[in-house]
Amino acid sequence: MVGSKDLEPSHAPFFPNVFFHNQFRAKPQWPAPGTSLSGKTAIITGGNTGLGYEAGLQLLDLDLSRLILAVRSVEKGKAAAAKLRRLHPESTIDVWELEMSSYPSIQAFAKRVDSQLPRLDMAILNAGVMRFNFQVVASTGHEEIIQVNYLSTMLLALLLLPILKTKRAPGGEPARLTIISAALTLSAKFPNRDATPLLPSFDDPGTFDRQEHYISSKLLAHMFLWNLVDHVSADDVIVNLADPAWVKGTELIRDPRGPAVRAAFKLFGATTGRTPRVGASCYVDAVVNKGKEAHGCFLMSWRVHPFAAVLYTPEGRVVTQRVWDETLAELGFAGKSRRTQDDLDRSLPASPIIQPNAIDHVNNVLSEYQLIHASDDTAKVLRAFVDHLSGPVATASGKQPPITPSPNQSAAFAIELAMTQIEGSTRGGQKLLKEACLRRDGKRCAVSGLIDSEAYKMMPPGERRGTG
Repeated sequence: MVGSKDLEPSHAPFFPNVFFHNQFRAKPQWPAPGTSLSGKTAIITGGNTGLGYEAGLQLLDLDLSRLILAVRSVEKGKAAAAKLRRLHPESTIDVWELEMSSYPSIQAFAKRVDSQLPRLDMAILNAGVMRFNFQVVASTGHEEIIQVNYLSTMLLALLLLPILKTKRAPGGEPARLTIISAALTLSAKFPNRDATPLLPSFDDPGTFDRQEHYISSKLLAHMFLWNLVDHVSADDVIVNLADPAWVKGTELIRDPRGPAVRAAFKLFGATTGRTPRVGASCYVDAVVNKGKEAHGCFLMSWRVHPFAAVLYTPEGRVVTQRVWDETLAELGFAGKSRRTQDDLDRSLPASPIIQPNAIDHVNNVLSEYQLIHASDDTAKVLRAFVDHLSGPVATASGKQPPITPSPNQSAAFAIELAMTQIEGSTRGGQKLLKEACLRRDGKRCAVSGLIDSEAYKMMPPGERRGTG
């Protein structure tokens, strides 16, 4: 499969090339006649109005059995659900409260999904905001556009992924998770890309730019998905980003300045905007038409498109990794399987992985080892390996060796995510878990103290202390 990561980056100017193609030339790809979502359940955030409402309507038109409208205002959600029920009385339509600027609300929503839904086939994370004025979410301290469009949306995605995996359709069909994006990411300037740390730099009112903040909030999702896709199998959940293009009649902008600005946006939408029906068809295409070929992809105008060009540059790779690390650190409080060392001691067998008698056996084998040739270092390597393990094993006296605190907790949530998304028996899964653990612990084994060989090669000579 050729995904967005594998494509050559696009350097076509956003205006006029990309914009006019999206708005006037691209043709919708509607579900094939006879497509049925009977028996399936979907969640749409921001589903009471605009594109979210229209996407829900189109899914119900395809015989969706149950729809969850996740909304800020339950009252408005109930009004929208009543209209949908009149059109589709055979379907179950529920309204659940979800405040995307509140981490506790997101966690409570995910917990409700896990406990109350017997099945979940698809989720469309549509809720978003654009502000003309700088606004801070008091509970998090982050600027609202970045908070809602990026941080909160990524938290909800991470919490829903294991639920989608376990509650997807019987028979092995993968679930779908689509996060709403924007073609404007292709024109991102990203002026604060060099800031360290990066995420807090968006919280400075002195550098607030409503358009750049909005575009950056979507660009950050590109960067996060770049890494996330390595932890999620397309056999379990197909994750992608979908751009609806510029659509008339939505409530994305919550605080337009005065009647002149409102009139200008209305005129621009009327002359260039897609209808909500066409815009929402991009969502439906992502969760209904597209299959594994769209996993980890950015979908624009119903086709797989490259990510923003900056992601493919050496500088962009560095920033992308920083975004991943900082985001997991920010959302680390939501880890679902954090346990104390005492919990780990109780859950693990009393004996360590390598028993003392096993080490004795290896010692006996090494004492009888015959050199194959003069430069044969096999015994030396094995001896060093055993020596580094025998100390912790002897100290543990049959108990789990103590693990020293990690110097880098920003990757801890990545480990928990990997544990929920991979099968430990696969080599690919083991590789992902090893990389996450090494990233968490500064490329150093927490038991032996040895530095990973690949990391060792990249370290300046003056930092190669304690490598054994």
